[in-house]
Amino acid sequence: MSSLRCIYRLLLLVLVFQLSTLLLVIAGPVPPRLPPATATNVLRPDAGTAAGGAPFVVTPLPDR
Repeated sequence: MSSLRCIYRLLLLVLVFQLSTLLLVIAGPVPPRLPPATATNVLRPDAGTAAGGAPFVVTPLPDR
């Protein structure tokens, strides 16, 4: 009778492990938190401005 009890406990342990693994897969990866200093856009200028902050105009080339 004790061997059946050991098998039952082993089966219960496997089921708990599989359930916890399934919950981790469903939850998905957790994205890292960015500190406030790196959340600002320091390296890339806004669209339509040059590196110095002055706006630039793109003129199309004339058709040949």
